[in-house]
Amino acid sequence: QSAKIGCKLFTIKSNVSWTRKTIKMFIDELGKYRQHLSSVSDDEQQQNHMKITVCTYLLQQFSDSYQHKIMYPYQERVNQLLSSLIRFYIKTIWNATEFVGPLPENENKNVNNSASKDIPNWYHQIGTYSVFGDDPKTILSANDLPSNAEFIPYHAAELTINLHSYYLLQHMQFDDDANLSVEQKMNELDILDNPIIFFQEMRQVLNNIDNEVMYGNTGDVKDGKVKSNEVEFVKYLQSKW
Repeated sequence: QSAKIGCKLFTIKSNVSWTRKTIKMFIDELGKYRQHLSSVSDDEQQQNHMKITVCTYLLQQFSDSYQHKIMYPYQERVNQLLSSLIRFYIKTIWNATEFVGPLPENENKNVNNSASKDIPNWYHQIGTYSVFGDDPKTILSANDLPSNAEFIPYHAAELTINLHSYYLLQHMQFDDDANLSVEQKMNELDILDNPIIFFQEMRQVLNNIDNEVMYGNTGDVKDGKVKSNEVEFVKYLQSKW
């Protein structure tokens, strides 16, 4: 919420705006305060070291925001926090075996005493097939997969890497940007696999999933509507989020 408010405050570009004038006054006062702390004797500066450090950091954050170098103060920190949340949500969905499989401390116990749950049906349906030594130009359908094809469910780390790569391709500025192909941008950023193709294939996988297989037991139907709290996939998300 604070980031949303900060974004609104610092996107104002008109210097006649009272909001922008107020921010400028605050920045000027911070600059004067830092100058005052730095103008004292060396001994006093040692005592004021923490104050000077904090003041300098605040001044940099607000000045960069005011000059539109960043969207709002502490944007990098907010990005890091949001990234951690996104990684957790992705892992919750796509690493189902790590959440509902046998607990590590029970792995060596008797099966009947193991605290485990069944892996959701949809976990084994959402992924891709890997074939050792396959021809990348050959497109295979689900009906003509070779016998040595291995099904690999999507993994949170894999999704996170591709999301990050996609973000870089969309937001990084390059020289002669308009004339650069995606492959050339990938070379500039040392990105090995094309994230656009990855998500195109993932979308195709999701579109082709049978809803009954995906959700399992859909529960009771009342007045022509399925009770969503009985749907396996929805129940899983509700319990984990």
